[in-house]
Amino acid sequence: MNKGFCLTTDESSYSKSLAKLDEFQRAAAESEAENVLIKASAGSGKTSTLIAAISTYRYYNLNDKICAITYTRAARAEMESRLQELGVNDVNVTTIHV
Repeated sequence: MNKGFCLTTDESSYSKSLAKLDEFQRAAAESEAENVLIKASAGSGKTSTLIAAISTYRYYNLNDKICAITYTRAARAEMESRLQELGVNDVNVTTIHV
């Protein structure tokens, strides 16, 4: 659910999320490519990488709209919670089942 435009994301927020990543995750999160594919096993940090990528993108692109799509309601809730911890409150997080 979109919570409205919010400017609380700052450099320390996205830097904090990037600091937790290894070199490959960080490269994916900071990529300026239009599409990035991340293939990895369960528990490898895909969600953390995605959260870092979203918070970094939001910091540099305040006027863009972001929609994150996941498979389950639980994953949606987790993603929304992690983004809010970083001050990113304006991303529309939904499931493929809507």
